Amino acid sequence: MTSVLLKGVTKTFGKTIAVNNIDLEIPDKQFVVLVGPSGCGKTTTLRMVAGLEELSGGEVYIGERLVNDVPPKDRNIAMVFQNYALYPHMNVYKNMAMGLQLRKFSRDEIDRRVRDAAKMLRIGDLLDRKPAQLSGGERQRVAMGRAIVRKPEVFLFDEPLSNLDAKLRIRMRAEIKQLHARIETTVIYVTHDQVEAMTLADEIVVMNNGVIMQRGAPLDVYRNPKNLFVAGFIGAPSMNFLNVRLVSVDGDSRLKADGMDLGLPEGKFRSSGEWIGRELILGVRPEQIHPATTEQPQQDHEWIEGMVEVLEPLGSETLVHLRAGNQEIVAMCDPDRTPTMNSKMRFWIDMNKIQLFDPASESSIA
Repeated sequence: MTSVLLKGVTKTFGKTIAVNNIDLEIPDKQFVVLVGPSGCGKTTTLRMVAGLEELSGGEVYIGERLVNDVPPKDRNIAMVFQNYALYPHMNVYKNMAMGLQLRKFSRDEIDRRVRDAAKMLRIGDLLDRKPAQLSGGERQRVAMGRAIVRKPEVFLFDEPLSNLDAKLRIRMRAEIKQLHARIETTVIYVTHDQVEAMTLADEIVVMNNGVIMQRGAPLDVYRNPKNLFVAGFIGAPSMNFLNVRLVSVDGDSRLKADGMDLGLPEGKFRSSGEWIGRELILGVRPEQIHPATTEQPQQDHEWIEGMVEVLEPLGSETLVHLRAGNQEIVAMCDPDRTPTMNSKMRFWIDMNKIQLFDPASESSIA
């Protein structure tokens, strides 16, 4: 069994702290995605696991072995880079075989591993071609094949799909997920694309400013973000953040703002009483805001009324940009029920799915 364990891992570049004292355990055979904006520390973390960056502090374990002072070639890991890192003068077969040749594997064993990996990745007919003769997706498969033939304990992926077009990225995501199901090896995958993270991961680790903001199953992080950063970063389109005040009206808790008066479901926020009279940030995702088709909402739904300012047709749905009072809101509508521009319209909010945040600490109060 090969887990990866980071204990108090820190990396500084001069006075800049790139990774700040993080603890992270990645279980055996798990597909874990480090996700966050550029400069958050995710790639630096991956490179420290690989041995390509020296730690400023802390410990890295691969399996039971402390690898702080172990060279990259002796860590039994394989890394797939953003730019593929293929040898341009070698054909596909030789690119995939090179690592095994350096480790003095027999010719028969090298041939078996290369052809098995090529068959798995559907590049068996490309073995005689050079990288310049391949598409971006084919080059990425070759890079993955070069890693697979080594049969490493841990796979490391550093934004491997960022150079591909949108359609090919979707296809390659599916192929990487299928590949992991076949090889059942521990995977650490780095991306800035939160959609990529959600679709690939068994568990996502959201990073910002060198620290881990939240980790968990993708849907759990999506539905229960711990703070404003995670809530805004995970999800496309982004969560709406609205400034509200929590008040008590005849014993009921309500969220009020200019042009907005929303009742909280009973028992939804158990600690809401201590926030009465205080400013909060209401988080609600666009897909939780629906055009009103009747005068009466469903149970635990509340309505808002807004002026339609912008429409973004996306095919399967339409994003509607509203102005309610002095706040901008994005809702998601069925294309067949899209309102008209510059019209006033009511929308229902599913109050059971909202989030509330403390403006001072930016933490969830749920």
